[in-house]
Amino acid sequence: MILKNPVYDKVWSIEEQKKCFNDYCKINTFKEWREFVKKNDSRLFLQITSQYPVNFSEVDHSPINLDRFTFAKIAEVKQLDLKHLHSYVLKKFDNAESKNIVPTINTIKVDKNNLGMIYKWADIFELDNRDMQIRYALPGSLHPVHSDCLEHIWGLDESLDDKKFHHSTKSPDGYHAVRLLIALNDWVPGQVVGFENDIWEYKTGDVIAFEWSNTRHYTSNLSWTPRVVLRITGITQNPNHWIFQNINNKKIRAL
Repeated sequence: MILKNPVYDKVWSIEEQKKCFNDYCKINTFKEWREFVKKNDSRLFLQITSQYPVNFSEVDHSPINLDRFTFAKIAEVKQLDLKHLHSYVLKKFDNAESKNIVPTINTIKVDKNNLGMIYKWADIFELDNRDMQIRYALPGSLHPVHSDCLEHIWGLDESLDDKKFHHSTKSPDGYHAVRLLIALNDWVPGQVVGFENDIWEYKTGDVIAFEWSNTRHYTSNLSWTPRVVLRITGITQNPNHWIFQNINNKKIRAL
């Protein structure tokens, strides 16, 4: 098999793919994983390293106990005025459609200094090293099939370097990275957010967690209206975290 990404128009030979996969299989520590990420093209290794489908009920270091998990609704936002936030985003990018630019996914970083109230509210997710951004997808934009590695979320903490690296979760032993999406608009025909062969059809305020490390996911906006989501990424050392409990037990929390 030869992988080809239509956006980057780069082709890897079978030999390149085999070498990348063999190097990946040799990784034992989290430091070695970091070095692997620096040396290799993410467009290749994020395809090669996907182990989907993963039976998480057989993965002893995973807090997920499901046979199959791509994404799950874990909560609904009730406390925030998401319509106001959605209007703020549309106003921020109100000239984007009129400019002669290639349709793309634009981002707004959310932190203590920008949209600080939203950042503080997200404490409810109880995640460390939290990274947040609003993602605004213009009509015509797309993000091809990929999995994630989240190398940025771990920071420069050298205490993780000697931790065992788990290939099935792309995380150091004892740590669990979480990635969430919160819909800021209702789904309309033409807006695609997919996880393998599962498609998310959302309502404003829906919160999903998704399996980022192996599940190949993708987005496109073939509608006539922008798609807006709030993405939250973070880390926990608690295998009994309420997010995992909701995934495993199909529960939905009001936030």
